[in-house]
Amino acid sequence: KVQPHELAERLGSDVTRHVCPEWSRFLTLTSDVGSMGDTLFFYWIVMAWGEGGRGHVVDAGTCWSQDEFLEFFQTANFEHEDGGPYLRPVAVGLDAGAGMHANAICELCRPIPQFMPLKGSSQSGFPEWFRLIYQVQGMDPRIVRQKRKYGYGDLIEINTERTQVWRENVVQGVIGPEDPQRITIASELCHDRDFLDQILSDFKDDKGRWENRG
Repeated sequence: KVQPHELAERLGSDVTRHVCPEWSRFLTLTSDVGSMGDTLFFYWIVMAWGEGGRGHVVDAGTCWSQDEFLEFFQTANFEHEDGGPYLRPVAVGLDAGAGMHANAICELCRPIPQFMPLKGSSQSGFPEWFRLIYQVQGMDPRIVRQKRKYGYGDLIEINTERTQVWRENVVQGVIGPEDPQRITIASELCHDRDFLDQILSDFKDDKGRWENRG
């Protein structure tokens, strides 16, 4: 029942797009991934993060090819509101999912240290926000043991239930403007109806099922 204009009023910030709030410590870049034939396209978002899990949507957009996305990452520098050095994303998460492009995303991430393939959990029966998945089929057990020892996972599995509940708590105002894990949105993005609709897309019904708001 939350309307886009209500969300904009509650989460909107005076900080303009492309600028990191003065409390920002680091940036992340994450992207949903679609494909048309062999061509990948990237629906990306840049988030600034601060103490206590505080977050801010700095920018969002779409790249219509892998080359365009890589070029965007290379030039992704964002002004800091405190006048200090610009910030760059320190981690890039790409949704590998279970689709036809999953292998392509894993191959894209492999040679770039900041890039990590992500996958939502179908069950989310674990307590953490995320966990590392290790490829074991066809792998030398000694290599798998070394990967586990040093935390070098092949995939990051996201606790979809926990992150969905967090997002919905932000949407509904359960997480308020002074609470940890609160989120604000760059002022210009508060006028982007498609962006707000995406944040509002799902809700949990009385039977505990996630449904689309339509």
